[in-house]
Amino acid sequence: MPIVRELRLLALPATLTFLFSALAPGAPALAQSQSDSGTVAIAVVDAHSQAPVAGARVILQGPILTSEIAGANGKVTFTDVPSGIYTARVAKIGFQAATSKDFEVLPGRSVALSVALAPEQAPGGLKIIGRITVTSQPAPGTNVIGADSPVRKLSDDLAQAIGKLPGVTLDDGAGGADTDAAETISLDGHDASQTAVTLDGIPLNAPGQAANLRSFSTDLFSGASVNHSPVAGALGGGVNFRTLEPTLTWQGQITSSVGSYGNANTILSERGTVEGIGIAYVHAVRGSDNLLYGDRFLDTSGLDYPHDGSRLNGGDLVKLRAHLGAAQTLTVTYLSSNTYNNLLCTTDTGALPCGYGPGNAAYGHHAMASLTDSALVGMVGLQFAVYGINGTHDSDLLDRYLNGTPDPYGVDTTQQTRGASLTASLPSRGKHTFSIQGTTSRSTNSATPIIAQTGTYVIRPASTSDYTSFTLNDSVKASAHLRLGEQIGLANATGSGSSLVAGTNVTWSPTVNDIYTAELDLGNTGATPSRVGILTDPAGLRFDCGGGIAYGTGPGDEPSSSSSYSVRSGWQHLFRHGDVTATIYRQQQNGTLIPTPVNATALAPGYFPPGYFGQAQQVFNSAGGCGQTGVFAPNDLYLTVPIAGVTRVYQGIQLGGQVGIGPSLVLQGSYTVQSSMVRSSDPRLNSAYSTVISGNQLPGVPLHRAAVLLDYKPPRSAVEMLADAQYTSAGNAQNLPAYLTVDAGITIQLQHGTLSLLGTNLGDTHGGIFATTGGVPLTTLGGTLLPTIERPLTPRNISVTYSVPIGPHGQAARASTSSLSASAGPGGRRERGAFFQPLPPAPPSSPFAVDASRPSCPADVANEARPILDALQGYVSSIERAKTAAGYPAQPPADAPSIPGLETVYHQTGDSYAVALVATQIQSVRALARCATVHVADESEAQQHGLYIPPRTPFGGFALAFSPRAGLYAVRRPPAAGQEQFRLYRLPTTPPAYPFAVETRSTCTSELRQVAAPLLDALAQYAANFDPADPPARHPEGWQVTPKQQSSTWWLEAQLANIQAVPAILNCAHVSVASSDELKARNEGGATPPTLNYAPALGLYIVRNGGGARRGT
Repeated sequence: MPIVRELRLLALPATLTFLFSALAPGAPALAQSQSDSGTVAIAVVDAHSQAPVAGARVILQGPILTSEIAGANGKVTFTDVPSGIYTARVAKIGFQAATSKDFEVLPGRSVALSVALAPEQAPGGLKIIGRITVTSQPAPGTNVIGADSPVRKLSDDLAQAIGKLPGVTLDDGAGGADTDAAETISLDGHDASQTAVTLDGIPLNAPGQAANLRSFSTDLFSGASVNHSPVAGALGGGVNFRTLEPTLTWQGQITSSVGSYGNANTILSERGTVEGIGIAYVHAVRGSDNLLYGDRFLDTSGLDYPHDGSRLNGGDLVKLRAHLGAAQTLTVTYLSSNTYNNLLCTTDTGALPCGYGPGNAAYGHHAMASLTDSALVGMVGLQFAVYGINGTHDSDLLDRYLNGTPDPYGVDTTQQTRGASLTASLPSRGKHTFSIQGTTSRSTNSATPIIAQTGTYVIRPASTSDYTSFTLNDSVKASAHLRLGEQIGLANATGSGSSLVAGTNVTWSPTVNDIYTAELDLGNTGATPSRVGILTDPAGLRFDCGGGIAYGTGPGDEPSSSSSYSVRSGWQHLFRHGDVTATIYRQQQNGTLIPTPVNATALAPGYFPPGYFGQAQQVFNSAGGCGQTGVFAPNDLYLTVPIAGVTRVYQGIQLGGQVGIGPSLVLQGSYTVQSSMVRSSDPRLNSAYSTVISGNQLPGVPLHRAAVLLDYKPPRSAVEMLADAQYTSAGNAQNLPAYLTVDAGITIQLQHGTLSLLGTNLGDTHGGIFATTGGVPLTTLGGTLLPTIERPLTPRNISVTYSVPIGPHGQAARASTSSLSASAGPGGRRERGAFFQPLPPAPPSSPFAVDASRPSCPADVANEARPILDALQGYVSSIERAKTAAGYPAQPPADAPSIPGLETVYHQTGDSYAVALVATQIQSVRALARCATVHVADESEAQQHGLYIPPRTPFGGFALAFSPRAGLYAVRRPPAAGQEQFRLYRLPTTPPAYPFAVETRSTCTSELRQVAAPLLDALAQYAANFDPADPPARHPEGWQVTPKQQSSTWWLEAQLANIQAVPAILNCAHVSVASSDELKARNEGGATPPTLNYAPALGLYIVRNGGGARRGT
């Protein structure tokens, strides 16, 4: 069955699901674009004096475990925090330690916690006010990819997106010219075996073994990050894939894509919490047809047949998380992935294209399971994980033919890894934060011939390797601008022996806009395990018939003792509309192992089985090889084999940056120089035929790479347009001359989803089907030019993707879309509302003026607005007076006046500042809206203008602020996804027995309860003593009450003196909702919000605007 038809059948249930979701009434709309991580900002103060508590230690526990020490301002900020459920523990000598309740970090959002620590001798402890807010976070760094990253939108899959990052090389296996070739990843020119690949920190490959990205479906992962520094078991650095994290409420997404050459995929994800167990689930399936699919021709198998070449992979990922008490969390992750490839050989260098004949395939299964225990024991944060990996790969070529004669071949390979890791964050001592990291693993690999004749070429059928490392780390916060780090430990690897490892690092921030880093690592944290050795059989050699050369692989040396040192330094400069970065590095590995092409003449006698070259000669001469009559000698064969005792040197420069051009365009760029060379006196590398020359750039590692990316999204537009260009110099693994590829895409946000169109390699640069002769030749040590096979790039590909969110996250987004939709005014003019204006192109000249000419601003309202604006102008003037040559003050001046009806929160933002305005009286907000010039924007517009985004208001809605750049402005956003805002009920059928009781539910936190309880008690006492004929003269504490009466019934219309207490009432009291028609039918009445009403027959209730009879819970 054609692969596209298979995929259509597999994707049908998911497709029907999201079509139903899109067409059903109340179907969720598209979620707003976000990165897949957030920010946690924690402010620690003294509960008595409210002074900042400097030096307090904060441990953040959740999907990651990390800690930080509060600065002089008592604040700690954790950036790039993977989404999920977290707790925070705060401690300082002389204070009572405190642990927060669970809070949720959502993609692209920030959690702000205010922690008040009580002295040890004082009663009470933690006081936390947590609120989900959307902050103007910087875009993720160039080493981080999320679902919303521009580079991800311009890539077919996550692996391709990673390959576009600076210093990253993705080898898609074209060099093997097989559809079953491995896809590997390397950093800074290192061998792929020196790259650690992890999933949420759990290894996916054994130390020292290259991870085949095709063995598991990267569609199961939500994002990835790249670390170029040495990590445990991998001197080349690491790539960490991220998975979805459980959320408190259910939310999901369905994505389907179709494209050229039968490419198609479907991804279904869902996450939430059931009975306290957090769940995240992802199912993915992806398939494609080779460009040769359906083509009938004669190949070297000697058969004339229709070629297939279809590929299918997919799998499932499940994550479960449970809390064992307040300070311990267990997480179980299970990944299962399956692959199928209908095998084709795509080399054409002779009289006939290479081929195996029909019915040959490869099958693979990869599974990973892990159990992670995260716990807080006092001020010690512990994270212990055990994991297991099983992988199988079956190369089933039992139906292989060569020149019309059966020539079967088959090998089953298995991989198994078992391991554990421990991270412990120890109590701080002064400015020092100590931590311990340890990891241990054992890996076994085996290759089993399916048939006896294959066994001749399985030279080393099994191998076992162990790796253990243990380090003690010390992070020193020397000052607000300087952080030092040291580490020391031991590493032990099979073949390499034991090694002392040590390192130091420095981070210096002399200004808010500049960050300098430097690090030095000594010892050997890498692993070079023994490898299974399989010699390419003569029929499996790849012939370059134009040059009379053949290529294959073979067994080689075992690893030996080695050492290394690494130096890396960097600089980042932030400016108003972007940033620039620069990194320089050098690493030297001594006595290491390198897989490299070696001419057969340089290999030891007895390396090849008897008759090997005789069989190779027959293949070469036959129509199944090159069909030539010449002699095929050992000097015509190159095998990639591992050679030990080599010195490898990596050094290079990485430059990058991004800049916003106007409100709509973002430009990103990077340029890298990566030098990779070897030094060795090994005779196998010093043969006259050797293409690896000591001291020269290694073949297959391009010296230069560059990239440019454009991201254009007009304000208030649902359309985003993107394009990138990738330059690769000569010396690349494809043996191509320097080339440039261009990709482009467009994303349209629809009411019920996102529609994306992507085109890759639009210029069809070096696009093709077969690897052919004519590649850039290599120079040998003897000075001759060695012909190479030119491996094509993937031809132009066009794909269409549709994605729709499901669950509360999608509903919130649809509410946002509706609330932000402009209405049509007279003549079709689109307006933002009666009172608001778009963001100004330049700072307003009179931001504090009262506009009494508006119909909305009569004299009485103008009189209310004027003292508010005058006070705000005085507040701003005090800030301007405090400005120095170094910039605006870090804190508001002491003489800054208070503002009637508003609380102020000052924020220094680089070379400017912003003042968040928190309303305590609804009249103040109404007066400003009706008489002042208030500009309004959605979140993306505010970010494009570089504006601070103030915390969310109790009902989502507008968050008001002042900035010199925009004057008074409001940012409108949807409610926080995955978080219940408040709960309203239907009108009761019988009078409630306890109408003012504080209810027990998850949204009524202890902090909200402390606010709601006295207010409800005061209102209850007022109602209990209320006499309609003689209403009390005094209002209840915290309320303004207006009694109302109609016939024989009465009710109270109550307004809170401080509207910031509204969330406490809505989340802790039993509040019903009704329309005016419903109340009229029951001979009751009431005022609309923000007024809260009370009637003896109904309890507490609010009146919905409009007369519709929609119902509450």
